Amino acid sequence: EWNTLEMAKLWRDISDTSAAAELVMIGDKIHHSKEDHSYGEKMQKALEKTKGLEWLGAQSREAVQIEMENAKVGLSWRAESMNDTLEYSTKILEYGRAGCGVVLNRNVLHEQLFGSDYPLFANSDTEFIEKMQLAFSNDEVLNAAAQRIRDVAESHTMSSRLDEVISLL
Repeated sequence: EWNTLEMAKLWRDISDTSAAAELVMIGDKIHHSKEDHSYGEKMQKALEKTKGLEWLGAQSREAVQIEMENAKVGLSWRAESMNDTLEYSTKILEYGRAGCGVVLNRNVLHEQLFGSDYPLFANSDTEFIEKMQLAFSNDEVLNAAAQRIRDVAESHTMSSRLDEVISLL
């Protein structure tokens, strides 16, 4: 449901037009699919063989933060089945703190958080490719997206939330 295999497969189309771009994937936990028994093998192959994809495996929290700070775009594009969730990924806030724009699903929750006009919403393979290419080719759009994510992340810091609770008391 995290679309990691889909992102790896679509990376070829993105990297063809953004040759300097690199997809960095972190983590070593590959989930197995009940629907597709060969998913684990396909994911492993994609991580190891996809041109322009660097798989770092398991990393410390500090190393992940450094990777985020060096990134232009964060990915939180999920399967459509996750669009009805009432929880957003804290990874989005981490990307925001690092100054990244994020490609993510358009859904009610994300529209409430980032606005219906957030420029990097994607809900299909085609939109994912288009939004990635847009992010890599248009600094104005990427910077605007990053600022929206950053603003929301800043409103979710512990000190910001504490101030909110104190004001209610």
